[in-house]
Parts: sequence; structure tokens; C-alpha cells
Amino acid sequence: MQVTGEDDLSPIILHAPVGVCLLHAESLIIEMANLHLLRLIGKPGENLSGRSYQEI
Repeated sequence: MQVTGEDDLSPIILHAPVGVCLLHAESLIIEMANLHLLRLIGKPGENLSGRSYQEI
């Protein structure tokens, strides 16, 4: 599932009050992560989309 700005999940993920990350189930590639999650893992200025969850 590719997430774009027009998907219904985008605002839910981006505005969630907790850290949220949307991963591709088989490859564990990050499709979207919100600011709360980025702060939690210490990477608030990075765009993790397209990177493997195992890399971070």
C-alpha cells in the first residue's frame, strides 16, 4: 500500500497524539512516520520514508 497525501490514513497518522509508523508488511519499508515517532527515536528532522525499519 502506497500512502499519498490524498489517502484517508495520512491525516490520522500525521496528527496522532502518539508515535505512529506505517510499514510495508513484507519488506518493513517505512511508508510514513509522524513527528512524535521521529522525536521518540531521536530523528526529528529526517524523512524516513523509503528506508527500512531495521536501518533506524
